[in-house]
Amino acid sequence: MKILHLSKYYHPYRGGIEKVIKELSEASVKKGHQVTVVCANENKTREESYVNGVRVIRLPLLMTLFSQPVTPSIFKELKKELDACDVINVHTPNPMYELALLQVSSRKPIVITYHCEVYKARALNNLYQPVSQAVLRRAQKIIVGTTFHIDHSKWLHQYIDKCEIIPFGIEPKYTQPNAVTQEHLVKIQKKFGTYFLFAGRMVPYKGVDYLLEALVLAKSVNVVLIGSGRKLEDWKNLSKKLKVNDRAHFLGGVSSDDEFAAYMHGCRGLVLPSINEAEAFGLVLLEAMSCSKPVLTTNLNSGVRFVNKAGETGLMVPVMDAPRLAEALERLQSDDILHARLAQNAFQHFEEHFLIEKCIEKYEAVYRGQLTKAA
Repeated sequence: MKILHLSKYYHPYRGGIEKVIKELSEASVKKGHQVTVVCANENKTREESYVNGVRVIRLPLLMTLFSQPVTPSIFKELKKELDACDVINVHTPNPMYELALLQVSSRKPIVITYHCEVYKARALNNLYQPVSQAVLRRAQKIIVGTTFHIDHSKWLHQYIDKCEIIPFGIEPKYTQPNAVTQEHLVKIQKKFGTYFLFAGRMVPYKGVDYLLEALVLAKSVNVVLIGSGRKLEDWKNLSKKLKVNDRAHFLGGVSSDDEFAAYMHGCRGLVLPSINEAEAFGLVLLEAMSCSKPVLTTNLNSGVRFVNKAGETGLMVPVMDAPRLAEALERLQSDDILHARLAQNAFQHFEEHFLIEKCIEKYEAVYRGQLTKAA
């Protein structure tokens, strides 16, 4: 099967959607499929290469508008790639690529992976919704990660007959630390001692400001924060203002997957204090659970509540509630019996629902079903 993925960006760009597409693409290649990903580059050049067997076409970036890449060459590129593919998997929201898809005449099956809705930039949303609705009407299947994506969506109810729930999955490559990871781990534990981990983009909806406020109250808690983004310097400054910068360790990026795995294995648990449903799933939660780590999340009306079973795989606190977040951090840090139970359950929950092999089998079934109907 020849599968074409349309994405905003692709690995090594770091983001939850990009991680999902990478896992899907590489797993499909291992199953013998030909996979092409068309996405935006982070500069003004066109680049084409193979990444772990996946053909990746990165289109020249003209500008970024409301966090959306503008790549005018997608209209011409898509026409060429459609002839060579069997099925198109477009990952939304992705306004320009969805618009390009509407402009081409093709009977190739279209599958949408509906990651999340637009929760900011009202001006963009007003322009985007007619495009999004047209693509949803045209698609043969709409895949969502959890029932929460449908239950709390403004738009998906009218397409319920097209929707299929397939939880995202990952390769459990971090589960057993290798020798390099162990070397990093020794240094990390010597430097930071007991710590919680935050890993994600430094953007407003991640809620790091509330985590910093929680540290004011949770005076024995350390947090290591991995990630970059436009709020990084603001949050560093806030940590100094709140006088918690000695316990809030901002690292920016890390050098390798082995180093990231070491930070994951070394932590007491993962904390994800997101403040709105732009956090639609939380793929980093799967990475933590694959390492037998309990997770601490906020009570969002999103797939996060499916990934983290409150009281079973981790703890959950109200959104934007620094005192409750502080209380949960201290509880996870001090209660070894609770921590051990949650850690064991987290790994079991991961193995039961979130292995990439289970995910890709269901995607293959969707693709083949649409190809059969189109024949």
